[in-house]
Amino acid sequence: MLSLPQLDVGSLDQLQGDARRTFVGNSIYETIQGVYGDELAPIITGTLLDENVVDFKRLLSDNQYFTGRVHEAHQLLVAAKNQGQTAE
Repeated sequence: MLSLPQLDVGSLDQLQGDARRTFVGNSIYETIQGVYGDELAPIITGTLLDENVVDFKRLLSDNQYFTGRVHEAHQLLVAAKNQGQTAE
């Protein structure tokens, strides 16, 4: 089960660009890895680090939003993998 770690998201406001993405990625990676394993965790985490699609502050503070976004990223990954297999 996905459950956000307790974080101080106030520090997120002080960060920009890569530092911001690194903070978010480091904060969520272990949780995602615990559920999806070593193979999928980097891909799912990377997908979530697209700041144009995901609200970082909400991702780190709202467990329902976090869980929904992780599941959505996983479903996109599964769909892309299945589509690649049918194309072969």
